[in-house]
Amino acid sequence: SSRVLWTLAVTQLEFQTTLRRALTVNQKSPSLVDGSLFFDLDFVPLKPFITPVEFVIRKASGGVWRFETNFDVSPSDIDDSIMIEAGINKTESVSFRLCNIFAAPSPFVAKFTPDSPLDFAVSPAKGLLSPFGTDGTQFIVSYTSNNYGKTLVGTLLRLPRHTGDR
Repeated sequence: SSRVLWTLAVTQLEFQTTLRRALTVNQKSPSLVDGSLFFDLDFVPLKPFITPVEFVIRKASGGVWRFETNFDVSPSDIDDSIMIEAGINKTESVSFRLCNIFAAPSPFVAKFTPDSPLDFAVSPAKGLLSPFGTDGTQFIVSYTSNNYGKTLVGTLLRLPRHTGDR
């Protein structure tokens, strides 16, 4: 028989859920066609990660093919810049709204990168991102000036939060 089955093995267990949510694999035909198999892969990651993956194809009559690859998702480009000025020992804030890219609410974590100064804060730090097409979830970014004349730059991340993700 030329029927085949396939599996996808994620070797780094902490990324199994992330990859399962980001990748859809559709086998175009259940069997070999002129010695070839065709698959459609739709990969829509929502956050950066790197993980090795093994794509295994098993022919019902006994053949096994293993294809090793890496999924390497780079951080996305910066969407926008926010300028906040504050007097010494004063806190100023800017608010904005964001929606999910999907028509359903989605859990999120909002935080500044580790190299961002502690003078920046974001609220809420976690919650549900409003669905696409709504007014959006309000975020407030605050800056407390602790130095004269120093320009500080911080990078805010809004990450999806899923059980099993890092």
